[in-house]
Amino acid sequence: MAGNRRCFVRWKQLETWLLIHPISVCVKLYNALGKVNSRVLRCCALLITVVCVEQQFAEQVDWLYDVDVEVPARSLANAERAIEKALEVCLMRVSGQVNIRESEVTRDALQDPSAYLLQYRYKTVTDLAGIEKDVLEANFDRELIKDLSRRAQLPIWPSDRPTILMWMSNRSGASSTMLRTGTAEGVRIAQRARDRGVELVFPLMDLADRQLVNASSIEGRFWVDLLDASSRYSMDLILAVSSHMGAFGNARLHITLWFQDQEESVLIDEVEGSVVGSVALDHAVEYLVDRFSITRETQHVHPLYVSNIVSVRSYANLLEYLEDKEFIDRLEIASYYDGVLELEVYTPLTAQRLETLVESDVLLPAIRTSSEESTSVQLKFAWQGSR
Repeated sequence: MAGNRRCFVRWKQLETWLLIHPISVCVKLYNALGKVNSRVLRCCALLITVVCVEQQFAEQVDWLYDVDVEVPARSLANAERAIEKALEVCLMRVSGQVNIRESEVTRDALQDPSAYLLQYRYKTVTDLAGIEKDVLEANFDRELIKDLSRRAQLPIWPSDRPTILMWMSNRSGASSTMLRTGTAEGVRIAQRARDRGVELVFPLMDLADRQLVNASSIEGRFWVDLLDASSRYSMDLILAVSSHMGAFGNARLHITLWFQDQEESVLIDEVEGSVVGSVALDHAVEYLVDRFSITRETQHVHPLYVSNIVSVRSYANLLEYLEDKEFIDRLEIASYYDGVLELEVYTPLTAQRLETLVESDVLLPAIRTSSEESTSVQLKFAWQGSR
């Protein structure tokens, strides 16, 4: 008990010392430990800087690293298979890539998936038929997954992702129906969306929706009515799917999507009837992956200058914000003087792309002069996150 008391007193003394000493002391501590090849020590360095500092920024879409897999029974053998499947899903989510096993690095990792696991637990869920099922929930270590993705040269798909609103009509014979949430097909599509790492919303199909849209609206491509009905949901991407089931169990899909004032349409033939919704959803996800994923063809080191770092709180929150970004592989602190922190950022991004991916309400870009506009991008920002 006396030993615990002494540890508590010393910790409180360290806490007080950190709050009253200059940020430059924290910079020296962070860099000193940065030379040690230990992730634990570097985490400790960051932890020390955030003593008694309220966490201001949460992870974006933090469920990317939490994967549910249905199991037939609660056994060790089933758990091992489920964790392997969960790791594959997790890597698919964070990279946007479906064929995870193409990489030798990921194939090796899937032989020992527990090495990337924080914890797992069983839970019981009830399906639409009222039947209880066992599910294994696997929670993976974010930093270990980022390191694995880096070694496997998987693309980076930042976790700040557009939300999809999906309208879908199904025609079989002479009848047409609208897809609704809570149906078996809706559950399958929603699960596919979660496996791919996107938020999916189905329209309510209440009176307000039905006054504007029905199955004939989508089949007839009455897009003005559909876009008008979609406006109430304020979604980032609108997906309209018309499925025409053939006599032999395959369907033809007409897919149209709208994103950032752009419209794209595609026709897909001979789709197995049981997966039409998932195929349409995958098309929308691939559309987003093509536009927002980041390849690892090169590694850049960019100097980044951030002003308005005038307290331990602002310093710690800035580091937390940057280290949370999937597209930043490593940070090195170069210097600190008069409220300006200079960092070296290791990333596969060009300076121009990096500048566009930081949030302006957190890092406000410095105003450039006319002479600076013709030169390469200078990563200079003012910190806004502590306000």
